[in-house]
Amino acid sequence: MAPASGDIRTSAAAVLWRRLARHGIRHLFVNAGTDFPPLIEAYAALRAKGVALPQPVTAAHEHLALGLAHGHHLLSRRPQAVMVHTNVGLANAVIGTLNAASDRVPLLLMSGRTPWAEAGRFGARTIPINWGQEMRDQASMVREPTKWDHELRLPEQTAPLLDRALAVAGSTPRGPVYLALPREVLYQPVPAALQDPPLGQRPTTIAPDPAAVAEAARWLARARRPLVIAQRGPADPALFARFAATLEARGIPLCSWWANRCALATDHPCHIGPEPEHLLAAADVVLLLDSLAPWPPPKGALGPTARVIQLGPDPLFATTPVRTFPLHLGLVGELDGALTALLDALEAHGSAVTTRWQQAVARAHRRWREQVAAAARPDGGGLTRGQVSAALGRLLEDRPWSVFSELGAILGVLPCRTPDSWFQEPPVGGLGWAVAAALGAKLADPARDCIAVVGDGAYLFANPPAAHRLAVAHGLAVLTLVLDNGGWGTVRRVVRELHPDGAAAQSVPMPMTDLGPPQDYAALARACGLVAESVTAPEALAPALARALAATRGGEPALVHIHIVD
Repeated sequence: MAPASGDIRTSAAAVLWRRLARHGIRHLFVNAGTDFPPLIEAYAALRAKGVALPQPVTAAHEHLALGLAHGHHLLSRRPQAVMVHTNVGLANAVIGTLNAASDRVPLLLMSGRTPWAEAGRFGARTIPINWGQEMRDQASMVREPTKWDHELRLPEQTAPLLDRALAVAGSTPRGPVYLALPREVLYQPVPAALQDPPLGQRPTTIAPDPAAVAEAARWLARARRPLVIAQRGPADPALFARFAATLEARGIPLCSWWANRCALATDHPCHIGPEPEHLLAAADVVLLLDSLAPWPPPKGALGPTARVIQLGPDPLFATTPVRTFPLHLGLVGELDGALTALLDALEAHGSAVTTRWQQAVARAHRRWREQVAAAARPDGGGLTRGQVSAALGRLLEDRPWSVFSELGAILGVLPCRTPDSWFQEPPVGGLGWAVAAALGAKLADPARDCIAVVGDGAYLFANPPAAHRLAVAHGLAVLTLVLDNGGWGTVRRVVRELHPDGAAAQSVPMPMTDLGPPQDYAALARACGLVAESVTAPEALAPALARALAATRGGEPALVHIHIVD
């Protein structure tokens, strides 16, 4: 039985492909299933006619597909699209959707929906799983982390619904959206006049209230002891440089606690590192740049008269039920635009920063740099994250690079000086992100060194065979560093922090934090086609990293399995 139109190129599936291309979507990251035949046939038929379409990138796991899209967006800054298989594929995609939502990635997530019809329509149910995959509310799995969800019910709605979905995804605050695609509808013909209509909706960007910007500029100009805390910074290189120059000229310090992006060069004299408590209690005005949790409440103590300015797409982080950090003035807008407006307004004012505050900032910067140097030094007890970060940094000076750290590298020990040099795991912490994100970034910028630095637990969550197979298949020469401490190091640290003298802290291994017998991750990587080796001795680290980078720069994906101590 053929589709009613007799030509798959007029179907809703064909309109979907062409509409994605119309929106500038360059890749469709997919994990295919029995809902994909109309999309596969339409793609092949359109490609045979020379129609420009997004390149499908097949991922062997849905979490990998979401991570690829996430990483691609971080470098390309363009909206992304992912398609997975009915409810089971969508279930595997939930963690990646949570990551994308917490990192504000404009992403169109699509999945098939098991056919409605049991017979009598092209695309109706044909195999047992078509009954097994039926759900009362499939979209409920991703409704909370998405901004919008819907199900395509009429073929003629394909183009306008894609317009709407991508407009919502790209509007302030950006984030993922979801569209379900029943197989029968994808096969149905779309009237010629509705196959490629003009774009019906576009994203909307919010700018901060000019009066609020002016007031924020006055507060900062009159502040004697101002402080900036940034978990994200400007993405535009020119704005990044301007922001750094403004901070230095005015003597305003910046703290990068829990930094997902590099907001200021790590060797900048106003960068005081990740510990805000040294200056927080004394600050009279604090500017927060898109910071979900700007300081750790047990350690941070804001002065009783201090005023807090929060700047970002959603200064209140309204989807987070419990978040009581003070907001005395909010600047609502995408970070680059809102920060530009604030810097423009600040130019009309002088500075009231005191000499004593500038001296305190200099001491805080020196203290952090001393800590960085200490973390990078060998201590005779085995390799550490600090030593790995320092050794890697020394090899990355001669070309553009981006590190994707997931419980891996240490910002500051790894010298970062550009806005796209550092990407840390998203605030929600869905493990398995960095390896996939580095691959997506390499797809977006093939000339860049893209490095994933991950703990061994995060590596296991990355579905290594699926990720490595894709890297080889698509020639994505990413370097993966697996920092192996034999277990859940973060969990161990938190237990020791909360129960320093407890029974768990004295236990070897600590209960529920051990990952079992040692594994040879280099052997696994080699079996998947990567250049790979293991490192246990400190003196072997730098040569191994150099060999691995030489391999990736020559076009071969590589992995170094590094045994570290907690």
